[in-house]
Amino acid sequence: MHTHPPKKHSSVKRSLHAFTLIEMLVVIAIIAILISLMMPAVSKMIDSAKSVGCKSNLRQIHTGLLGYAMDHEGFVTAKVTNLHGSIKQWPQFLSGPFAPGDGLPSELNSKETYLAPGKTYFCPSAPYHGAYVAKGYNFGKTNMSYGMYVAGNIDPYASEYTERVKYASENSYLPVAILVWPSRVSQPAQAPWLMDSISLHPSAGMWYNKVWYPAPMMGVVYATGTADWSARVHVAHNGYVNIVYFDGHVGQRTAQEMNESPANFRYFRDKELLPITYPKSTN
Repeated sequence: MHTHPPKKHSSVKRSLHAFTLIEMLVVIAIIAILISLMMPAVSKMIDSAKSVGCKSNLRQIHTGLLGYAMDHEGFVTAKVTNLHGSIKQWPQFLSGPFAPGDGLPSELNSKETYLAPGKTYFCPSAPYHGAYVAKGYNFGKTNMSYGMYVAGNIDPYASEYTERVKYASENSYLPVAILVWPSRVSQPAQAPWLMDSISLHPSAGMWYNKVWYPAPMMGVVYATGTADWSARVHVAHNGYVNIVYFDGHVGQRTAQEMNESPANFRYFRDKELLPITYPKSTN
């Protein structure tokens, strides 16, 4: 019987196709274009999330302020210059009682903690937020927080609910407080109470890793931005300012709307927050 020899299987050579330099550059360019198209959307989502957090902060602060008002015959202490000449603003009254001998009139002192110290006092979109968080800043125990609008003589609509009070003292300093009466606001849904604020004054801020960070927020804001460390409204959220009104709802206004309001607010945009050179420090 004739047998055929086994067939030899020929090895099939597969040609492996390698990317050329031009093809790799094209792929990289396409990826870069896709990333550039996605970045604005991602950035907007991040900013939107921060704005939502900011609005939540404002609502919680509003609740705390009403708690303080209930314990103090209906008024909220916006700021006070104490017996020692230092300025105390509303965040420090909201976050708990002052120690005895701190130079404050007893009728202004907090009876309890209405909102515990923490990040609630601080807008996540505020400049230098990361630096202050990294240093473990004690938010609520300083004058740094959202700006409570303290009306001046230029705003006739706010004069109905703000009051300047002087207290008797045996000290050379006469304590002067600015009180806000929420119950006296005739149109609480239209009257702004707290809002994004900022101060670039050289005396307000902190040293961290040998870098000076200006105060990203300030607890009291005047329409003109000329007092209390030159605090102004901060346009922090994609061209808008977050505001909590006296009735408790949170809204937004553009910089132009703030400027054209009866108070004629002055403001800072992020692009106007230019770096400032300060003396060197070894801190």
